[in-house]
Amino acid sequence: MFEEAYRAMNDPLHPSAEVVERTLRRVRRRPAWHRAAAAAAALALCAATPLAARAEPVYQLLYAVSPAAAQFFQPVQKTCEDNGIRMEVVSVQTEGDTAQAYIALTDLTGSRVDETTDLYDSYSMHVPFDSTSYCELEAFDPAAGTALFRVSEQTMNGQPVPGGKMTFSLNCFLSGKETTEDLTLDIPLTEYAQEMPTTDGYQCRGGGYSLPEGEALLENAPMLKPGTAISIPVNGFSITAIGYVEGLLHIQVKIAELPTTDGHCSLRLEDAEGNMVSSLYSAAFTGGEVREDYYEFVFDLSPEKLNRYSICGDFYTSGQYTEGRWRVTFPLERP
Repeated sequence: MFEEAYRAMNDPLHPSAEVVERTLRRVRRRPAWHRAAAAAAALALCAATPLAARAEPVYQLLYAVSPAAAQFFQPVQKTCEDNGIRMEVVSVQTEGDTAQAYIALTDLTGSRVDETTDLYDSYSMHVPFDSTSYCELEAFDPAAGTALFRVSEQTMNGQPVPGGKMTFSLNCFLSGKETTEDLTLDIPLTEYAQEMPTTDGYQCRGGGYSLPEGEALLENAPMLKPGTAISIPVNGFSITAIGYVEGLLHIQVKIAELPTTDGHCSLRLEDAEGNMVSSLYSAAFTGGEVREDYYEFVFDLSPEKLNRYSICGDFYTSGQYTEGRWRVTFPLERP
């Protein structure tokens, strides 16, 4: 029984298959960092507090999540405070081509840190080599208002991580995430069976496809001309255009304040029996004198079949965006 409990506590040290899959989708290539740090006066107050009393609760949280990490990772326990948020580098470990660090965020004045906190790709491990990285929320302590993250950095060339110093920085984070899934929109699709005008005033910044033929279509994706809101299914999301372009059905979603909410969604078509039609592809567009962001979902469905289907969607957004300048430099010792 003890063996099973110990194994369960230590498994977080090794990414699960689900974590690996999400990592491959979100992995980022980081160029070697050569710029000098900003002037100290411009940075938030940062202090080294090894074994300080105020750091102990965070280390206890790490021990609860992974006793092995608490015992065998190199303790750092250096902190940086800005905008009422304390960031702490709790511990770090290097093994071969990978460096891992446990990072804790604590709100000292409110409840901006919660169980949905996301570092929003604003973090950086400043290292003198090309690398990829990923970040996972490991635990949240509601009593302390502390979220614990595990950040991994891997060399691109497979060479061992060199010793020396490493700097971890963070510029913002998201929290208060809201999820609405399997929502059926009350929009009569038969009213949008005609060809609709497009616009070239927006830049396509990427997209995705679920069917092979969607890949080629995405390369030259047209965008419907946005109009007034047809429907507002969820706060922050509005359907602004529906219609056909070259025989394919387009459904356009406008996302409010995307840079500070990380709003995103997925649409599909479903009939009364639950049969689903997935989009050929989806494309993201940005433009306008004042930034506007749109997703457009494209379906291969003839106008004659519109009366059988409804629009269904999943919507995700964050209600809290917190900025700051958190930065900690710490030694990186090789085992």
